[in-house]
Amino acid sequence: SHAQPKMASLPRAEPVDRDPKRREAPMRTAVRRSAAAARRVGLRNASDDALAYKRLTAPIKRNTAYDEVVAYNRSVVPLNGKFPTIFSNVFIAPNAVVIGEVDWDLGGSLLYGSVVRGDNNSVVIGCWSHINEGCVISTVKTLDTGFPAKMTIGNYCFIGSNCTLTSCDIGHRVIIEDGVVVCEGAVVEEGAIIRAGSVVPPGRLIGEKEIWAGNPAEKVGDRTDYDLKDACTAGKEHTTYIEQTHQEEFLPYGTAYWQMEAILDSKN
Repeated sequence: SHAQPKMASLPRAEPVDRDPKRREAPMRTAVRRSAAAARRVGLRNASDDALAYKRLTAPIKRNTAYDEVVAYNRSVVPLNGKFPTIFSNVFIAPNAVVIGEVDWDLGGSLLYGSVVRGDNNSVVIGCWSHINEGCVISTVKTLDTGFPAKMTIGNYCFIGSNCTLTSCDIGHRVIIEDGVVVCEGAVVEEGAIIRAGSVVPPGRLIGEKEIWAGNPAEKVGDRTDYDLKDACTAGKEHTTYIEQTHQEEFLPYGTAYWQMEAILDSKN
């Protein structure tokens, strides 16, 4: 009988550590080391950790086949080959999202939890317009009236929190208070005010400097304090303040190490 030849043994693959705490430890270490370098050159700031800490603690999707770690938390997202065009000094909060065919002019801000979605049609936002928290700006493919279904927001506009605007035309220097719904095809002319909680039906025309309120919205008065120069100045000052005070919190190296140092100190 002949002895069976011995087969060369393959190197054993390193076992994959499935514990998320141990797997993410290198990320935390990298943040701490970069922060230590920043402190040595005097870059530490009282509140510059928001972006780094958000990235560190972002929801993580794991591909079990290749064991890859990918974080999906982008604020500007192309869609169907169409990319948002946003001026460099527009402030977009880390958890706000701009998607698809969106053209945003000079200045302005999009605060936390808001979405601007240029998927079915384009969205155009003028300069120094401010969109508060929790808003949804979207479009439909077509309007029953046959007019273009794009979404337009003029210059120096103020959109309050938790508003929903769909394929409507918002003129310059318009104030939309909290919780307003403006349906598709509606037109809001320059200087108008829509009071909080109002619902503007599809195709409704709100005239220049008019005040509307209710569900469905109806005219309740006219603006008597409207001044073109004052409206422009106030809008620009407000959006500039938002940009400066919020954007300064998101410096490149971040301060996520603060939270990690606190955790380590609590264990010692």
